Amino acid sequence: MHCRNVHDDNSLLIALRDLNLAVHSQLHVGCVDRIFLRARANGAPERDVGLFLFALRPERTMHALGDQPMALVLFHARRARMQLDPFVVAACYDLTPAEAKVAVAVAQGQSAAHIAERHRVSIHTVRTQLKSAMGKTGTSRQTELVSLLASMPMAALDLRSN
Repeated sequence: MHCRNVHDDNSLLIALRDLNLAVHSQLHVGCVDRIFLRARANGAPERDVGLFLFALRPERTMHALGDQPMALVLFHARRARMQLDPFVVAACYDLTPAEAKVAVAVAQGQSAAHIAERHRVSIHTVRTQLKSAMGKTGTSRQTELVSLLASMPMAALDLRSN
């Protein structure tokens, strides 16, 4: 793995070294276990990518990932928006298709009026579906519902068949 920008590539190399993932090194006292880097897109800050690096050490993962230390790298695109699939949300929380669509739309920041207009239903219907979805998910405020949906595992959010 490398970065296009030489400065960022050097920073990545140093960060990986700082995680101290050498197999023969059993002393991890004082080692860094996580690091955040920002990889810059030349001349386009909106395309910058965040890199979260985590040390996965066999003794801390009960050797579940083998006997070799590894680095887990998570990428975060600053402008990327969460893409919830209403079918996955419905399956996870036993929602009706309509409730799931409303919950996803709310999580995407849409107002009840906009959802009603887009789905060609009354605002009262949208509010009823939202209230039902919140009851089924164990949330009592819209912000709690959004937080709950945002915490869904990312792997479960993109189940497109290829």
